[in-house]
Amino acid sequence: LPLARHYVSESRWADALPLLDLLVKRANKRQPAEQHELWFSLGRAATETGDDEKALKAFTTANSLDPQHLPSLQGVAGAYYRTKDWEKAFKFYQMLLVHHRDALGKDDVTDTYYRLGVIKREQGERRKAINMFDKALEEDGHHRPTLEAVVALYAEQNEWEQVIHFKKQILDVASEPEQFKLLDEIGDLWREKLKNA
Repeated sequence: LPLARHYVSESRWADALPLLDLLVKRANKRQPAEQHELWFSLGRAATETGDDEKALKAFTTANSLDPQHLPSLQGVAGAYYRTKDWEKAFKFYQMLLVHHRDALGKDDVTDTYYRLGVIKREQGERRKAINMFDKALEEDGHHRPTLEAVVALYAEQNEWEQVIHFKKQILDVASEPEQFKLLDEIGDLWREKLKNA
């Protein structure tokens, strides 16, 4: 256990994983707080080493041992998101916002709305996706992944003025070489799609 904790504190996830695997097998003899620590650490190690199935099981167990532990809940939601189980991912991200919104930082709230938007987009619910992306942008008007997702959605619908509007927002946070490219794209849209010389 001390060695596993040491590896976790050093972010040596590949080294920690086999030890944590061993420890959770006998975890039920330990105090609930220690059980929770082990399952949560296993979830983090599994996430970092790309084993989403194991991460999901570990975070789910950690969450059942301590339902108030915010990072465990985020772990469950994230694992469902990465495994593209959209329905369950949506449910857990909703729970985060309903029960823990005050404990989440602004970046976390923005990211949660962004992910809810991605989920709705993947489920083919475009209006709900736009609604979630709008909420993300209310939190942070320059959240790049959200802006790019919104641009793509409006482009699919041939709503070019909206595409231009959001590309201009990306301009505010883009690097100089990228600004050149974006301005070029916006010019092309005005000329080719909107016939506005």
